[in-house]
Amino acid sequence: MHLCPAHVQEGANPHMDELAQTLPLELLNPEETPVEGELVQGDILVEGGGRRGGLRKGVQYRKRLWPPSATSGWPTVYYVMDATVSQPSKILQAMKEWEDRTCVKFSAPVRANAPHVRVEEGPGCYSYVGRTGMAPQTLSIGQYCYQHGTILHELGHVLGLYHEQSRADRDLYVMVNLSNVRSGMQNNFEKASTLQYGVPYDYTSIMHYRSTAFSKNGQATISTVDIGKQIYIGQRTSLSFRDVHIVNKMYNCHDLWTRRCRGKVPTCTNGGYLGPTCTCLCPPGTSGPTCAHVLGNYYPEALCGGNVTREGAVITSPNYPSNYPRGAGCVWWVRAGDHCGVPVVKVKDFELFGRAANGQCVWDRLEVRTDSLYSGQEYCGTDLAAGTVIEGKGRDVILFFTSKLDWRRGFSFSVTFRSICRLCGVSHGWALLPGTFHWASFVGQGGGGGGRWALNFIFRVSSCHRVLSVSKGAPGGFITSPAFPRRHPRNAQCEWWIKAPPGRKIKLRFLVLRLATSSYKPYSSKFRQRYYQKMCYRGYVLVSLSGNATYPQHPSTVKLCGYRDRDYTLTSLGNKVAVMFWGGRYRTKALFLYYSLV
Repeated sequence: MHLCPAHVQEGANPHMDELAQTLPLELLNPEETPVEGELVQGDILVEGGGRRGGLRKGVQYRKRLWPPSATSGWPTVYYVMDATVSQPSKILQAMKEWEDRTCVKFSAPVRANAPHVRVEEGPGCYSYVGRTGMAPQTLSIGQYCYQHGTILHELGHVLGLYHEQSRADRDLYVMVNLSNVRSGMQNNFEKASTLQYGVPYDYTSIMHYRSTAFSKNGQATISTVDIGKQIYIGQRTSLSFRDVHIVNKMYNCHDLWTRRCRGKVPTCTNGGYLGPTCTCLCPPGTSGPTCAHVLGNYYPEALCGGNVTREGAVITSPNYPSNYPRGAGCVWWVRAGDHCGVPVVKVKDFELFGRAANGQCVWDRLEVRTDSLYSGQEYCGTDLAAGTVIEGKGRDVILFFTSKLDWRRGFSFSVTFRSICRLCGVSHGWALLPGTFHWASFVGQGGGGGGRWALNFIFRVSSCHRVLSVSKGAPGGFITSPAFPRRHPRNAQCEWWIKAPPGRKIKLRFLVLRLATSSYKPYSSKFRQRYYQKMCYRGYVLVSLSGNATYPQHPSTVKLCGYRDRDYTLTSLGNKVAVMFWGGRYRTKALFLYYSLV
């Protein structure tokens, strides 16, 4: 459903244009367009109502790419600017940015009946993907589509880019919460075989969906596996390095530029590539003539947010009590010191811009996750009155804040922690250490932890708590859940710490990962919807990619539930990785993986 008409009547809210231009495309666009083709994923036209070749990050078939000009030799998108376009300079500016950063050019058509793009001011923002062969094919930049990032996004479709989250490898980076998706819109999250041209997944891609795309309840439909990356997805400000890189790969710009270079060209490293000036273009976080110097991460450091563990801490929006800035992105992870603590966040002040006509927070938004690491409630306007208490269901509360406007002062929260443990009676449990079990027996006397107590440990050996290593002489090995290939015992727990030589990494390839079911039907959509990353209470695997073995909610930890396809892979961040397996009362084959040196 769309929120805004194609035109605004005279005398409307003076801020209407700005509000409309910052709406997500799936809310701004109509459900049907006046041109031939079906509108899918919010802003993609598909000719004939089909999905020729499936949805891909970059088009798979060369015939869908724009061919080189017979005169210049550069790949060229021919276009005509329709008389309905009210702001052609903004479209030309976005075209120039793509031209400046790729080898693709935009030009008026040589012949009227040659394949070309007709740019018009239609009822929304939408385009076909790549070159359809039609003369013309439509690119609509509607009345409220003249934001620079929106035009860049639509031109990305023209060049041959689909949405980032359609990639075949997206499950390594994001989770799709279909239970939060509007009825009938689930197909907008389909994943298909893709060509990535060797370019890694990019949370900051201008082609990525926002967190709540097609949401029925304001809760996240797309959650990043690395929780701290949630604030990056859905940006419509500028092209990312990898957006530009994949287009240059698609159109073979490297070879075109190399032919024009004089002398020896550099060999670029760390994801860099040769640019039009015959020098390396380096990704964020690297520098130097060949991008060999690693200075930091690809993703920018957040300007606000962080870990909150101190009693009495105060959380405020940027610039508070003055208005917060546009484009803010903050993540606060509030965590109690142990499992006996629960975070308590008390609202002192709260004012964001209000909800849209669909009842959701599409401009400024605070998401609060209290019982799940990957979905929570959203708030905006004056939803949270002073004195409101937000309490975690466990030891964590996560707050995400994003803004498109700068019209309100924001919020101020105080943080405390409440103890939920009563130390009395007798209890027993396992203390899990690599290579060993320890059986712990606790005996307490008196109520509320005020009496005497004693703690005894009994040493036991475990075959599935081990420290492993990989090296040039021993480059890999296998890890299995207890009793594999038979079903694991109930409540089985294992942990492995794997270490590689300094400067090397460790690759984990999951040959079997079935935690929620004994069956395996990966080609069944019903099977995927029921079991993928679901039923964590039946069992899970935690992978600490940093190797610090901090479970389960450390930013470098990946939690796997349900099942994964064969050959699902993860790679450590450094020379260490830790893997923890827990199997509940539901018994399955569970886990079989190969670890290797990379």
